[in-house]
Amino acid sequence: MRKITTATCSAFIAGNKLTMGNTASTGNELLLHGNCIAKRVNGKIFISNAGWNSNTTKERLNGLGAGIYQKNYEWYWKDGEDFPHNTFVEITR
Repeated sequence: MRKITTATCSAFIAGNKLTMGNTASTGNELLLHGNCIAKRVNGKIFISNAGWNSNTTKERLNGLGAGIYQKNYEWYWKDGEDFPHNTFVEITR
């Protein structure tokens, strides 16, 4: 995992602000290129690919413990379920 992923995801989980390169934690949101890919609502973490199936998006989400993997250009998670694109879903840590 890249240092930028480790640092920004750790900051987001801790509720701290940090900006590194193309990724920023506002404390309550994790942004990639200005797109919200994770947010905290009532203490729960929700993730989304924000419409982008990039390797960088997948890496940042996996930095939060999402467990997303790719096969034949499709994203999967949780025992082989299709990852819901452009929709926020809750993850448990």
